[in-house]
Amino acid sequence: MEQKYYTMNRAVLQISDKSNTRVYAALFVLIIAFIATACIEEYDPKIITETELLVIDGCIIKGDSLQFVYVSRSTSIDNSYFNAVSGCVVWATNGQGVEFTFEEKDDGEYSAVIPDAYLAYGSQFKITVIIPNGNEYESDYETIYESSAIDSLYYEIESYQSSSVSSNIGLQFYCDLKADETATLNYMWLLEETWETHSPFLIAKILDQETNEVTYFDPATDSLQVCYDTDPVSEIYTASTENLTSNEKKKIPLRYMADTNYKINYNYSILAKQYALSDAAYDYWSQLQVLSSESSGMYETQPSNVTGNICNINNPDEEVLGYFYAASYSEKRLNFKGPLTDYNSAHTCSLIAYDVDNPPGYEPVYFSTTGQIADPVCFNCTLMDGTLTKPDFFE
Repeated sequence: MEQKYYTMNRAVLQISDKSNTRVYAALFVLIIAFIATACIEEYDPKIITETELLVIDGCIIKGDSLQFVYVSRSTSIDNSYFNAVSGCVVWATNGQGVEFTFEEKDDGEYSAVIPDAYLAYGSQFKITVIIPNGNEYESDYETIYESSAIDSLYYEIESYQSSSVSSNIGLQFYCDLKADETATLNYMWLLEETWETHSPFLIAKILDQETNEVTYFDPATDSLQVCYDTDPVSEIYTASTENLTSNEKKKIPLRYMADTNYKINYNYSILAKQYALSDAAYDYWSQLQVLSSESSGMYETQPSNVTGNICNINNPDEEVLGYFYAASYSEKRLNFKGPLTDYNSAHTCSLIAYDVDNPPGYEPVYFSTTGQIADPVCFNCTLMDGTLTKPDFFE
């Protein structure tokens, strides 16, 4: 699958889904701004746009076939994109001094194969990056801790209210953690969701307006109505048992899905990956979870910087964004058969009559069984980035 980049304000959320075992290397970097909270009247903050800061984001994950490091520059709030830095020299070094070279596959994306023999629990790694201007950056060492198995993954039907979601009811996903007393106390969960989509209308025929060629469909065997789509979930979820009497924790909240979300109309599945983190990595990701949560809007918390573990070895005062961590993971999948309440369409679809003198602006033209037309996405589910192949984990 292709590499996907999501930008948020002055930040880059980088997600790689190139293989089923690839960890989603998520990076949120907060807006550097000043917000006056003392005013009672509505305040329009003037966001300070800083120069392009270097962003280095990477991880070494036991169990993954490829390890990744991303190098980019931060972008302005009103023009967010993955501002890749190409031509870097990147390598990882383990605690015994063995080096592993990363090669640039796509702009700003560097990957390497590290044999599993070097990824034993307790192994330590750091990364070094030399950018084209000669500046050299290095991370702290990170340790691979063994991840405990996910004790349980489940959902409960709950009501929920927030600044961005208003729903009477929805699915609140939870997991339970039950680890050995000798295991790490710090964990992060990253999720991947898969859902089934249906095109609202069956296809009777498709017209190529340039050639006037018509392709007829049998609505009873319409092969373009049901699709399946998979994407990583952008939210970060963390928990620690440091202040608990045992290395166990119940009902750790993960994703919430309102009943109005079209993804739970039919088959819906969540794959949860549970990562064992070092103390430093947990502090970093837990801070980002709090500061990027939907309940922490721009007017509800003061923005601040989250300190990473990468620095310019010749200029420690340079601000470098991002984080490098090492980890192992366990995983568990949970399916839901929808709908929870009513069906909700992913697109607004309305049938209209076909006017030969005023043809629609899209090509080709899809006709319904009633002889009417609509946007092609209302007929062909593959136009919504889905695939026709049904996953094995759906019945």
